[in-house]
Amino acid sequence: MGLWIWTNPPGAAPDEPGHYAKAVAAGHGDLRGEPVPERALASSKAFTPANLRQIVHAFRTFAVPADVFVRTGPPCTAFRPARSYACARDTPAALPPGTTGSRAASSIVGAYPPWVYLPGGLLTRFAHSPTRAYHLARAGSALVAAALLAVAAALIAPGRGRPAVLAALAVAVTPMALFLSAEAGSNGPEVAGAVAVGAACARLSGPGEPDRRVWWLSGAGLAVAAAARPFAPAWAALGLVLALARLGPKAAWRRLRGGGAPAAAAAVLVTVGALADLLWVRALGMSSPVLWGSLAGNARRALGYLPAVARQAVGVFGWQDTRAPSALYLGWWALAAALLAAALVLATRRDRLVLLLGIVLTALLYEAVAAAVFVQNGFGMQGRYILPACVIVLVFAGDALGAAAGRPAVGTASGPASGPAVGPASGPAVGRWLGPAAAAVLALAAVGQLVAWGANAHRYAVGAYGPAWFFPAAGWAPARGWSWAVTVAVGATVIGLAAAVAAPAAGRPAPSGPAGPAGAPGAGSALEPAPVAAGGVAPWRRYRQRRLTQRHVHPEQGGRGAGRDVAPGQQGRRDHDQEGQGGGPAGG
Repeated sequence: MGLWIWTNPPGAAPDEPGHYAKAVAAGHGDLRGEPVPERALASSKAFTPANLRQIVHAFRTFAVPADVFVRTGPPCTAFRPARSYACARDTPAALPPGTTGSRAASSIVGAYPPWVYLPGGLLTRFAHSPTRAYHLARAGSALVAAALLAVAAALIAPGRGRPAVLAALAVAVTPMALFLSAEAGSNGPEVAGAVAVGAACARLSGPGEPDRRVWWLSGAGLAVAAAARPFAPAWAALGLVLALARLGPKAAWRRLRGGGAPAAAAAVLVTVGALADLLWVRALGMSSPVLWGSLAGNARRALGYLPAVARQAVGVFGWQDTRAPSALYLGWWALAAALLAAALVLATRRDRLVLLLGIVLTALLYEAVAAAVFVQNGFGMQGRYILPACVIVLVFAGDALGAAAGRPAVGTASGPASGPAVGPASGPAVGRWLGPAAAAVLALAAVGQLVAWGANAHRYAVGAYGPAWFFPAAGWAPARGWSWAVTVAVGATVIGLAAAVAAPAAGRPAPSGPAGPAGAPGAGSALEPAPVAAGGVAPWRRYRQRRLTQRHVHPEQGGRGAGRDVAPGQQGRRDHDQEGQGGGPAGG
C-alpha cells in the first residue's frame, strides 16, 4: 500500500479529488458540507439528465484550507491513457503558494458516510501543501484498510488448513484492492472490510466455539466494514447470511447465546456500525428513485458490462483507464476459478451449498446494484462496486477448502465411517498437495501485484504507449525517483515469494499423539486452532480452566463438560452442531 501511496500521482484514482476534499473537510470538522443546487450541476454540462438523478443527492461543497486546496475535477490524465502525468505541470490543480483562507471544494461523494474519512482528514492537518496532504489522506485510508486486513489475518489460527485460507486471502486481495486501499477515500476500506467480513463470518460459523478474542475482533471488523460506504451494510449482511446458512438458525442462536458478553458486544458493534451508515445516508437523502419500468432492460444491459467488470475487479487503475497486461487478468481469473472449483469438489456438502448460495447472491447483488443504480443513472457498472461480494465468497471458499484439509481420514478412530456432511476426500489426502498449491498461489499473487504496479507506473511516467523501459524517458517521477520505487517494489515481491515458500511449513500441524476427537480443534474449520503436541495443553483449554477456577468449579468435575466451560445440558446440543458441520461426533 505504501508504494501505491507514494508512486501513484495525486488524483489518479476514481473520483479521488472529491474523496480528498471530503477527507480534508472531515479532518477540519466539516462532516456534512452544503448541498449543490441541481441547476448548478446541470449548467456545468458535465452530466447527463440520467447522471443527475444520482449525483444531485451526493454532491456537496466543503470549505477546504487554501494551502491544501485542489480543484476537484478529473486530472489532465483522466480518460487519456496516452498522456503521462507530466501534463499536470501545465494544468496545476493547486492555488498559488501563499494563498490564505479557505476555498469551496465540491465533492461527488460529499454525502457519503464520513467515518472512514476521519483518520486521513485528521492527518492532513499536519500538511501545508496539496501533495503532502494527498499522501497523508491516502495514508489514513490505508491505515483503516490495513487494520481490517490485520483483523482478517488474526482470525486465521495455525492448522493444517491455514495455507488454503492464506491463498484465498492472496487471491481476494487483488491488485485493484491494494490500489483502492492506497486511495484517499472509502473504496479501499470497503474492500478490505469485505475481507474482514469473510474471515469473521467464516470463523464464527466454524465447528468450534469462538473465544472472547474472536468475538471482539469479529465485532470490530464487521462494525467498521458496515460503516464504510453507502452499500457497505449489504456486504456485512451477505457474510452474516452465509454464516447463518452454514450453521443453521438454531445452532447460530445457541452460539450467540453461548458467547456471553463478548458475543453481545459484537452484535451491538455490528448494529451500531450498520445504523451509523444507514441513518447517515437517510439523513442526507442520498437514495435515488428506482425506475421500475426500465429495471428489466437495465438488468440485461448490466450483463454487457461483465467483461469490463471482471477486468476491473482484478485491476484497471487511474480513472478506469489504465489497464494491466492481459496475462494478469487471465492468471488471476484462473486462480479464483481454481480456488472455487477445489472448494466445491473437496468441501463438505453443507460448505458446498453455502458456496453455491454465495455465488447466487453475488450474481443477484450485481444485477440489483447495476440495474437500480449505476446503469439506470448512466454511469455503467464497475468492478469495484461488486468486488466486496466476490471477496467474501472467495474467503469462504478458502475456509471450506482448509476445513477439508483439517478433516480426519474416513474410517479412523477420529472420524466417522460415513455421513452426509463428509466430502469426497479426507484431510490427509488433501493436505499432501494443499501446502505446495498454496505456495504456488501466493508466489503468483506476489508477482501479479508487481506486474500491476509496474503497469500503472509505466502509464504515468511515459503514457500507456511509451517505451517499455521507461526510466530514462520518464516525463513524471515520484519523490526520490523511479529507481527508489523499483527497489522497494522488487524487495516487497521478494518478501512475498519468501512468505510463499514458508506457507506449507506454516500449515503443517505439530507432531501429536493418537488422533483426538473429530470435534477437536484442527478437525473442522480452517480458522480453528491447530492440534497441540502430545502432553501439551491447548491455550484455549488453559483459558477455559482459568474461567472454571474463577467460578469455583474444578476442571476435573462436571463429566463430559469438564474443562470446557459448557453448561450442563448444553454438551449434547454442541455435539449435534459439530456433527452438522462435518466434524463427526464430539468426544468428551
